[in-house]
Amino acid sequence: MMAFFGSVSKAPIAVILMVVEMTGSEALLVPAMVAIFIGYYVTGHHHLYEEQVENRLASPSHTTEYFAEFLRHMPVSRALDPEVETISTTATVEAAGF
Repeated sequence: MMAFFGSVSKAPIAVILMVVEMTGSEALLVPAMVAIFIGYYVTGHHHLYEEQVENRLASPSHTTEYFAEFLRHMPVSRALDPEVETISTTATVEAAGF
């Protein structure tokens, strides 16, 4: 059961920690690691959850994390667009291009 859940959830370390905590002993630590590794290898890219993303970069909850790191290394001059299109306050919707 631990090998199945560890491999299809793609969270092997969490399952290994759960096994140690639930049994109250480290006796199953090595067998759990071996079984989960084999299951992880066999399942390949298949997983249990439909909405699970490939990595943290593709995760919507981590986008600000990577975006902030990107902005730290990007100078403001690269983000600035000097050719900004403006619309007059008296322009009609058709003239504005909507």
